[in-house]
Amino acid sequence: MNWDVICFDLDNTLYNYEMTFEKTIEFCFEILSDQYGYPADLSFDHWFPVFKYYCDLYWPMYTTRVMTRDQYRQKRYLDSLKEFHVKADNEHAQRLQALFNKNVHHFVVHFDGMKSFLEELKYGHQKIGVITNGKTEIQYNKLKKLGFLPFFQENDIIISDSVNASKPGTTIFKIAEQRIGNENDRFLYIGDSWELDIEGARNAKWDAIYFNSRHEKMNYKDKMIKEVTSIEGLIKAVTN
Repeated sequence: MNWDVICFDLDNTLYNYEMTFEKTIEFCFEILSDQYGYPADLSFDHWFPVFKYYCDLYWPMYTTRVMTRDQYRQKRYLDSLKEFHVKADNEHAQRLQALFNKNVHHFVVHFDGMKSFLEELKYGHQKIGVITNGKTEIQYNKLKKLGFLPFFQENDIIISDSVNASKPGTTIFKIAEQRIGNENDRFLYIGDSWELDIEGARNAKWDAIYFNSRHEKMNYKDKMIKEVTSIEGLIKAVTN
């Protein structure tokens, strides 16, 4: 093993967030449809691809801070409903997000092979941790539902909400260094977002593996960064 400490992102790295997101949004949408009286012919299957389009369209504006988190969440939902001539306001978007936050951990979808990989690392005495943006309770609930909490010491789970620092800033990585490793340790970070995870880790002088779990076409180039698209590829990149 080339690293003293290996840390993971959570969403779309330790589990399949894309599938989890869709399943949770479907649950929430059906509740809102009944609550607000959306047209009976507005099916989730027709609406969700439009919603996902706006999620992806506005995401760069959120990550570059052109939009706040609340603005991003409101605009993606309200604009998707406008496509179907459904009147809604910010209350609808806020209700969707509240339902999502409360229930997302119930719908987590595993990546096949991730649990056994964590077991191999943990019981091979590799120091491992989690660095994730998000709300503390929500992220802990996901790890608990996934059955991953036993693999990590409580102090080795660093959540932006708890430490008042977030990716891609380097502070959250420095906190991880102090909690999990030692000054002279070699650190590796594994994540699915180039801007948040890979650039953040590299700016903190960490090694990084880009886990392109969504198979996105990337324009970024960095010969120092390994890119993998599967658990098998990730295991090979870490252990070889």
